[in-house]
Amino acid sequence: MSSNADIVKLLNELIKDVNTLKKDVAQLVDHESKEKDMFKILNAKLDLFKNLDASSQEATASKAKTTTKPTKPTFFKQIFLDDREKYLNSLYTQDEIDEVYKTEEVIKKKKPDEKATKAASLLYTKHIKADNPSGRASAFESVYSNIYG
Repeated sequence: MSSNADIVKLLNELIKDVNTLKKDVAQLVDHESKEKDMFKILNAKLDLFKNLDASSQEATASKAKTTTKPTKPTFFKQIFLDDREKYLNSLYTQDEIDEVYKTEEVIKKKKPDEKATKAASLLYTKHIKADNPSGRASAFESVYSNIYG
């Protein structure tokens, strides 16, 4: 038969094994709870992404675009190129346009778009910025502030 010393030795080994198992189980439980927490967080984030639809993204993008206003020379070029007739005789006259198109700076441009852009730039400098004739700058300011406040 076994002696008491052998039994005590076996019991001590069993206690060590049980304690090791306890630690392993505690670690598994801890990892499982962390895994569940991470799973919850990931699901919440996924729900947020799913709820973002294209229309809300477009609304955000268009809001960002509308808050920036162009510089005054850029705005003048834009209205001159887009709808030249709309502001004829209020911001510029046909004679002024013809005069600008005869300048060397416009003539040396090759493409019609480049010529129109240069003409708009010269009209802005000679007539709007210089307020020539008097009242052009305030008329332009009125148009600009009506659109961009």
